[in-house]
Amino acid sequence: MIAALRRVLSVVYDVVLYGGIMLGLVLSFLTPDTVAEIVTVRDSGGEVQWVVVAMLAVLLFTLVFRFAVTWGPVRVSPEKARWRLSGPRGRDEALAVTLIRPSVWLVVIGALAGGLTALVMPDIAAAPIIAGPSAAAGGMLAAFMAQTLHDRKVGTVRRPWSPHPSRLHRRTFAPGDGYASALELATKLMDLSWIDHARITRWQARRTHARSVTAGMSPFVVAFRLDLARAARHPEWWGRFAAAVAVGVAVPLLFTVHAAAGAVPVVAVYLAGVTFCGGLRLLSESPVLRRSFGISDRSLILSHCAVPAAATVAAAVAVGAAWQLGSTEMAVLVVGSVAAVLRRGTRGPLPYDSVSVIEPALGAAVQPGVLATMARGPLAAVVTATVLSVAV
Repeated sequence: MIAALRRVLSVVYDVVLYGGIMLGLVLSFLTPDTVAEIVTVRDSGGEVQWVVVAMLAVLLFTLVFRFAVTWGPVRVSPEKARWRLSGPRGRDEALAVTLIRPSVWLVVIGALAGGLTALVMPDIAAAPIIAGPSAAAGGMLAAFMAQTLHDRKVGTVRRPWSPHPSRLHRRTFAPGDGYASALELATKLMDLSWIDHARITRWQARRTHARSVTAGMSPFVVAFRLDLARAARHPEWWGRFAAAVAVGVAVPLLFTVHAAAGAVPVVAVYLAGVTFCGGLRLLSESPVLRRSFGISDRSLILSHCAVPAAATVAAAVAVGAAWQLGSTEMAVLVVGSVAAVLRRGTRGPLPYDSVSVIEPALGAAVQPGVLATMARGPLAAVVTATVLSVAV
């Protein structure tokens, strides 16, 4: 008991110590005067500031609601539901913890987003500080209400509706879609592709028919039609694409970026293009099309890159027009963003079995192969942002 208490106190001490150091560094560098040297609001009588606050609230509410609907918000793994929540004891406390814990984290994230926005607008700092956590809490509450209403709608027994986690059915808080395991793996292994695989798996489970393709077409046309049909059946892709483009267009209209201005359009275009790369590597490795057309792996990959490249070009044109880029800057944005998106979409699985190297300064084990694979795509985006920032 004493040893366990000592371990807990040691962990708490480390968290408080490192948290205090990080907080001190943040408060030292993130001040309104420092932030004003990087970005300022295009203020016209205070109207733009309130538009920014409204956009912050809408964006946080939408992101939190979408995240919470996708992942639960009350969710446990099927193994935990079977072995720990199926006994004679009630499951109220366990399910309440699964709701409260992510809610607290999302509200903290909303508060941080509101605090960072307040640094840009010190005149009305209280508005974004209140709007951030309030929008996050509202999005989480709306997602929980949607979960309880959906559970009652699809239930076999029309029991009275109750806003309590314990009234949820097991198929609702412990579905076998692999999302809980995918989120855990993505967090531990620092690889977001696990989440993309879980999305594809759940989407495939909901589909009951396949789309036929006319025979006699070239491999490029077949791949292009398949990718268009796949994108049409994924409304989430279009929503994420529209959100990234909207943010990229709204930033130059509401803010004036003084430092590293080229990074903002590149990040917006990169995020917009990556949304259409879900499953691109899996499609490129499909043995069915390879055997059907007798083409090489490289030709198959290039055939499936048309839709992501077209989406990236469209996003680059829209964002570049909002930033009023010249022809040279627009060419840099288009070419660099397409290269970064396609490199990210065709990235293979992370080689966790690669050779480890002991870092001499700290003695930590580093896998250069994993780091090099993770940098495939983001590194090209960083290079493009650097070149564009110099050119702008």
